[in-house]
Amino acid sequence: MNNSNKKRTKIEVLMDFTIINISEGGILIETNYFLPKDTIHFLKLSHREIDFFIKGIVKRVEHSVKDNEEIFKIAFQFIDINYQQKINLKNFINLIKKEEEKPI
Repeated sequence: MNNSNKKRTKIEVLMDFTIINISEGGILIETNYFLPKDTIHFLKLSHREIDFFIKGIVKRVEHSVKDNEEIFKIAFQFIDINYQQKINLKNFINLIKKEEEKPI
């Protein structure tokens, strides 16, 4: 098979989103950007001293309109995660959980 017959996957970096839910298997975000199902993206996760990229595939997309603004809830399954990303992800989740537990 020559190079002209190979399928190319466009991988984009997504940084402008709000986390709704996260686990070691995936993440549910809210954003103003539409991402088609089954596309692959790098998400930048950063919180205090943790800052890393993780690769995910879009599994579900929900569309709504809030205050005349399009909102998309997008569920990603993490894929191709290396050892360091697993450690970063666990630390990231733990930091978020600790902050959620703090009284206001």
